Amino acid sequence: MNDSKPGDLSVRIGFARVFGGGPDQGSLRPTLTITDSTSSKSLSIELTGEDIAELLAGGEVRASATRVTGFRGLRDFGKYHKMVTVHVPTRVGDYSADPHDLQYVMEKVDEIKAMGYVCDTPRRNNNSQWVIIGRRYDDQP
Repeated sequence: MNDSKPGDLSVRIGFARVFGGGPDQGSLRPTLTITDSTSSKSLSIELTGEDIAELLAGGEVRASATRVTGFRGLRDFGKYHKMVTVHVPTRVGDYSADPHDLQYVMEKVDEIKAMGYVCDTPRRNNNSQWVIIGRRYDDQP
């Protein structure tokens, strides 16, 4: 049971070691990750040694957008994630078609949008169906 309330955040600092054959092989790559407990959206910021020292001294660290990954906006932080999935059977000739060109698929997308969801691009699954996923973030669970 998730007893998180809007505004609850978790903060994690990680020190991942870089593997592989690149120039930074074996080095540590520190990151600061902030996760919203309600929507499960997260924001990760790559840190440098100077950044960590500044944070531990109680200072402020400014990170450029190139060092930020994950969810960058704050509009949906603290809101509850809701999702709806609709399956639509495929028809003959759909294999090479763009789902946005198929009227019967777009009718279902329009129905989902009318309920207030934002739809991902429809995709095909292995059961000969179009999968349409709608997402929205609400203040109420």
